[in-house]
Amino acid sequence: MKKLTLFIVSLLFTSIAFSQTQQGYVKTLGRPNKKGTALSGVTIRVKGQHNPVLSNADGTFSLIMDNMKNGDPYSLQQVQKKGYEINEAGLIGRQQAFSDKVPLTIVMASPNQLRADKSRIEEKAQQVASKNYEKKITQLEQELANKKITGEQYQTATQELLEKFETYQTLINGMAEHYAHTDYDLLNETEREINLCIENGNLERADALIRTLFNPLESLRRNKEALEALDRQIAQAHDLLAQADIDMAAVLKQQEKDAEYLYQLFTIALGRFDFDQAQQYIDTRAELDTTNVIWQHEAALFTHRQQDFRKAEKYYLRALAGYRSLAADFPETYEEELLFALGDVSYYYLDLERFDKAEEYAQEAIALARKRAENPSLQDQLNLTDNLILLHTINLSLDRFHEAEKAITEAFDIIKKIAKKHGKDPQILDMYQNTMNSVGFTYYLKDQYTESEKYLTDALDLARQLVKLEPKYIINLPGTLDHLIRLYTQTHQYDLRNQYIQELLEIERKQAKDNPQTYEPSLAISLYDYGSNGIMESKFLDTLVADKDIDTVLFYTSLDYLDEALVLFRKYAHLDYIPYWYTRCLNTLIDVFLMVKDYKTCSILMEEINPFYKEDYEADPVGQKTNYTDHLDFLSSLCMTVGQPDKAETYARELLRVDPSRQDINAVLAPALLLQGKYAEAKKLYLQCKSEMKDSMLEDLELMKILDLIPTAVEDDVERIKQLLND
Repeated sequence: MKKLTLFIVSLLFTSIAFSQTQQGYVKTLGRPNKKGTALSGVTIRVKGQHNPVLSNADGTFSLIMDNMKNGDPYSLQQVQKKGYEINEAGLIGRQQAFSDKVPLTIVMASPNQLRADKSRIEEKAQQVASKNYEKKITQLEQELANKKITGEQYQTATQELLEKFETYQTLINGMAEHYAHTDYDLLNETEREINLCIENGNLERADALIRTLFNPLESLRRNKEALEALDRQIAQAHDLLAQADIDMAAVLKQQEKDAEYLYQLFTIALGRFDFDQAQQYIDTRAELDTTNVIWQHEAALFTHRQQDFRKAEKYYLRALAGYRSLAADFPETYEEELLFALGDVSYYYLDLERFDKAEEYAQEAIALARKRAENPSLQDQLNLTDNLILLHTINLSLDRFHEAEKAITEAFDIIKKIAKKHGKDPQILDMYQNTMNSVGFTYYLKDQYTESEKYLTDALDLARQLVKLEPKYIINLPGTLDHLIRLYTQTHQYDLRNQYIQELLEIERKQAKDNPQTYEPSLAISLYDYGSNGIMESKFLDTLVADKDIDTVLFYTSLDYLDEALVLFRKYAHLDYIPYWYTRCLNTLIDVFLMVKDYKTCSILMEEINPFYKEDYEADPVGQKTNYTDHLDFLSSLCMTVGQPDKAETYARELLRVDPSRQDINAVLAPALLLQGKYAEAKKLYLQCKSEMKDSMLEDLELMKILDLIPTAVEDDVERIKQLLND
């Protein structure tokens, strides 16, 4: 960035250099109800200097550096004190401008204080988000009641709102982390009020206050113009350098303020579920300084969630380049950040199914994690485990089961040892359970069912223990139960299979009851999955199986699942992914009712599925023509069988519109017209088809008489047609 050129260019000017002293001050983080205080005993080391200094009782320190003059760049290599951490991310390695007049201020924070503040801010944000969500739902319900929107529009809007609410919840942790690090000592009265409003959920007030201080549309222009002016100063003359140094400090200070205002506006937009506006603010912040790795990384993660993949890649690669450079110079501070960035980039390419790139970055992350794990801290071991699990996921996506097994087994061995030492930490146990579950599922995919059962049952036991520790971990149970259900289906252990299905559905039904918009669609898919599999396993549809060999209990239980699923599929048919499952459920039920010759129910289900066939045909007339016309042929015949000649006519005519060559449908259309009293039209078709279909048409008329489908009013017409066919 241009700001770095100032320090480089200044070295070109000749001046006499002496040992110089950079004064500094270390303080604790200022909070709303407590000012920061001086911090003694902090170790500070400058990069390239061997001897560190310690801060005094009043928090002051002096860094003596040779051959330095005002404006020369330097960077810190270490700032450390037991029980504290650097408050400002990115301080280590960042270039500072040497000054014998302006002291360097370093802020440190207590991890315990940060955790408490973060927890408080998270809780408030959750409350505000829930309140805003309920408010918007109520507004949509009122619009529906007042007929301002249709039922379909209501369903679509509520689903979109729910998705935004869920995304916002996943972002709360990062936002709370940001605001927990805010140093209130540096804020003026208005800025303090803005932050307090955001922390307490008064977003409207915060937004109004920010706009009295800051115009987001002007920030990039002002930043660019200020930097260009500095470049002109450097180019003009030596005597302007001193002023340029002062101006540079002002520009950087303003840039930091602008970045914070933009992040606050980003937070407010998210709280309103206005994700498009939030994207604009995070974009603008990233462009203020394209070398700021934190701004790039945060923009990448949010943009990735928004599925703007091209833009996300730009931010990811900027962040990655920055972390690589910093990690090379300051490995102790930035290698772990580089590790996280490599993992995020790998997941990005995994989302795009660019598996070669995903694997490339995952392997680089694993190599770095292995290096750090030679003398491992707990976090280093967890980082290696995370990246091995990532590699396992990539290998599964490529059906490379042997490589997937190798990666997940190594991850499991590491987390198992950690769990033995930290067996009371729910987060460690959660990771242990998920890894164990992945091992079991990998063995299942390799058809090693004995090994799979061992790991999956152990994972299920641990998942149940976790729920007792913290109820939120119930989220782990369905996945493990589902793997066991598939295993016991494959090995024909139906009693165990049904036991676990009941347990899983009980969990999903409770979730659906508490939050229907989120969980009912997934419950419907589970019900269909277990219902359709159960129908097949019961052998009910197998015409070669004797009645005594059919598992009727399994059949009726599975049929109940399908009926329950169908109700939910109808409710959520507007969701993009539901029609696929909806039509599969209908087709399975159609097969069942055809098997028992319940043609009335079968025709109802066939009519229900008809719009989906038509939609597929209209989207792909060439590819779907045969499927659609075959469906119309069958549906038209069914309607005749159940005494609905008007519907039979409708579907027969639609078939002929789509494919006029299908003249065989006239064998259905002719009697459909006849039974409705449309004798002249019927007669024409009977005469047209007489030479090829005489016998079958006469048989159909006799069958309609047996089935009592011929209305009294058209009995004479039927006899006339019979005579016509026999002449």
